Amino acid sequence: MGIDTSKGTEIFIYVGNKDLNVQVDSLDFKRRIDGKDPDPLTPNPIEHVRRELHMSDISWYEHTGRVSLGAWRGTVPLFARFAEVAPSTGNLGDNNVDNFLEASLDHGSRNDAHISWGFYNGSVDETHQLWLYINNKEEQWMERLFDAEPKLLKEPLSIMALPGSHDAGMFTGIDSDEAARNLVDSLISRFATKNALEMALVAAWALGPVTPAATALAGLLAGAIFALRGTSLARRALLNLAYTQKDDIYRQLRLGVRFFDFRPGYTVSGFRWDQQLRHQHGFVPGYELYQFIYAVVDFLNRCPKEIVVVNFKYSGFLDNDMKPPHSEVDGMVDSIVNRELAHVGIVRGGIDDLHTPIGDLLKQNKRLIVLWDSTNIAGSYSDDAYATVDSAKIVGALGNLIGAVSATDRVAVFELQGTRTATTAAQVRSALSFSNASNPLLSTKARFDRETYPYVLQNAPRVPKTALVVLLNDFVDCAMRDYAAAITRRRLGS
Repeated sequence: MGIDTSKGTEIFIYVGNKDLNVQVDSLDFKRRIDGKDPDPLTPNPIEHVRRELHMSDISWYEHTGRVSLGAWRGTVPLFARFAEVAPSTGNLGDNNVDNFLEASLDHGSRNDAHISWGFYNGSVDETHQLWLYINNKEEQWMERLFDAEPKLLKEPLSIMALPGSHDAGMFTGIDSDEAARNLVDSLISRFATKNALEMALVAAWALGPVTPAATALAGLLAGAIFALRGTSLARRALLNLAYTQKDDIYRQLRLGVRFFDFRPGYTVSGFRWDQQLRHQHGFVPGYELYQFIYAVVDFLNRCPKEIVVVNFKYSGFLDNDMKPPHSEVDGMVDSIVNRELAHVGIVRGGIDDLHTPIGDLLKQNKRLIVLWDSTNIAGSYSDDAYATVDSAKIVGALGNLIGAVSATDRVAVFELQGTRTATTAAQVRSALSFSNASNPLLSTKARFDRETYPYVLQNAPRVPKTALVVLLNDFVDCAMRDYAAAITRRRLGS
């Protein structure tokens, strides 16, 4: 008798409303999860299903077995994805999941549902991961909340908990193999050696003392850049290592995001083909600042009771000359709000408006609040705590933040995802993978959500009401909206 090898697929499911259901099918394995109407203070949980596919589960003449995931509203199908998995090797066969950039919310929007999904192509010693979050389409969730809880209108904006997008513009930027090769070539031409590039990366990321995790990641990236020169893997490697979102700004807004971490800068020298300001992640360019602001203001025009907070930061850039003058970013925001789209009537606010009553902000149409990486923002992030695949370390950092928010802090940012930089092997695999679903953040996305979402639900209401609560996440999803609304209700009632 041969060894009965197997490959596991972990599936994470959030069903936000009563008439929705999700089904997992894999040969003789079946599991159905029905939604229920949630308590306003307690959203439905993220469920976990594991399917271990064994060689003995498939016929002798087959090499793979299918794992399928579908969503329905009643008996109407909304979504379907599948992957053929080889138990002997763990490799994927036929599938429609192995590209994380195709995982957008639009698949269910025509049926008044929002769907967030993703897939991580696990290596030999990892499980594959597939997640599906679904709830009713509520693009104007703040208006619905204000209607249900009119007392909120008399409270300052800081009473709210808002879903936040981490590195919000990193869903685009390297749109061709040629652009990726040019970026890699420019870095190699400029720094000449791996060690020189590694030192530059460490210096760019150092927000405080240099940590072993930051040094290891810098060495990995520098080595990968030199190894990938002239190969077809360059673009995929940059996407896997630099992208933190999969949905564009309009989609993020429709999912419920109301806080954006946006880092505008010039493209790194040597690769700079214009002077456009774009979101920058290290040395990888993302979405244009102009398009970002335009999208936010256009959304606010169409949704008259929604409020968006934008935090502009300049940390993590490879070069100091990537950082633009404050006046240039401020001027672009002003130009769009007060000139190009002046007819819309959106009024821009600042950090002091976090303490303005929500009803007053709506009356004044002051619904775009702009922050400037203020010292009045407290956050849970640290390099050591977040360089992990252990959700307990993230939860510990979230707990530390609750007690650290001071009377002068205006914002408390709960970062819900780790960086996985402590696992160098995973970073190397991502850089050299042929898969479009091997971004390391995908491997912890749903696993961490399942732990961090209920934790902040129970504990974030303890933050002083003078500080806005932000749930900051990579690969933002529709469940964040439900948890943010519930936390806001809990803060209102406490």
